[in-house]
Amino acid sequence: MMALLCLPRLPPLLLLCLYHHIYVSGAAVQSVEAVGPSQPICAIVGGETILSCHLNPPVSAVEMEVFWETEHQIYLVHLYDNGTEYNDKPDEQYKGRTKMIKKDIAQGGVAVSLINLTRSDAGRYMCAFRTRDMDTFAEFELQVAGASACDLEKERDTLQKEKGDLIKARDNLQKEKDTFQKEKGDLIKTRDNLQKEKDTLQKEKGDLIKERDTLQKEKGDLIKERGDLLIKAAKVMVTLDPDTAHPELLLSEGGRRVRRTYTEQTLPDTPKRFTYLWPCVLGSEGFTSGRHYWEVQPLQEGTWWHVGVAAESVNRKEDFTWSPEGGVWALWGWNGQYWALTSPKTPLSPREKPLKLGVYLDYEGGRLSLYNADSMELLYSFPPAPFTQRLFPYFHLWGEAELRLV
Repeated sequence: MMALLCLPRLPPLLLLCLYHHIYVSGAAVQSVEAVGPSQPICAIVGGETILSCHLNPPVSAVEMEVFWETEHQIYLVHLYDNGTEYNDKPDEQYKGRTKMIKKDIAQGGVAVSLINLTRSDAGRYMCAFRTRDMDTFAEFELQVAGASACDLEKERDTLQKEKGDLIKARDNLQKEKDTFQKEKGDLIKTRDNLQKEKDTLQKEKGDLIKERDTLQKEKGDLIKERGDLLIKAAKVMVTLDPDTAHPELLLSEGGRRVRRTYTEQTLPDTPKRFTYLWPCVLGSEGFTSGRHYWEVQPLQEGTWWHVGVAAESVNRKEDFTWSPEGGVWALWGWNGQYWALTSPKTPLSPREKPLKLGVYLDYEGGRLSLYNADSMELLYSFPPAPFTQRLFPYFHLWGEAELRLV
């Protein structure tokens, strides 16, 4: 195996920087990149999943070194090098559980099947291609059922499975007439009256049909219930910090409402106050741990606002980038259109216009999520990344915008 396997178990970000220094410094600019799944891979405990990636543009990987690793602890999952698979090299928990799929390797497409999945297999993975002159990798996420609550289709399947025993016990009602007599006989053994049992079966059949017709509604109810639980567990009272408010922002008594004016107030220019072009204000309390939820209501149509969180170090005297790189995780609303402030911005298409926004911060999970607070529809969840600073509720108003904390 090449030099990577001889390295100590370094943190993922440090190791990726080391890759770049060793294989890219002084070399020609790479024109080929590794591409992995764009969405998390969902798999079932005890089952099998495929971890696939490919080169773009297509280039043969037959003579390359190709390997899969977990990102969070740098465990080797599978290694292929110039036509040979090294089945003795993976870390112990992956030995005997992987098999490489090479039918498209001449076009740069490779995959590994991973069997006997457990919840501990969930997490971030990396697929890498290396030659003497090239090093490229792709990252993706594996979710194993039970390890993530974000897959609502899995929740729906769970609901159907919970009712599966009842449905299976009544399946013979739809079979041939000759099998109905046997099922009828089995039911007679557990009941005193045949006519009563037949009536019960008909009622149960009707209930099953009704349940089938309302599965979609139940899915929506699950989404709402999940949101309600989230709120009950994490809702906090947020007030606005007048010491951070831009001079063009007017706060209400009690700090629960803010609107933008076109007249600057005469306020002390302290280090905490935003004084650049953008009228911003932060919440009074910052967070360094825990889960927290609050709701914000935009009050003016056709205005421009940001709602989310900002790092304590966000620049308050000069321009700053509206993205996590600039210390801001937020949603931007303007004239009925919405974007997540990523880099570049991510356009959003809510099922319905959110009249109230729910902001959910999971500090240890490294995630900020924004919801339609009425329906608990998830509008956007920023990719998880470790938070290292105190985070404050963040509000940015333009035009005649006005926001209220509810």
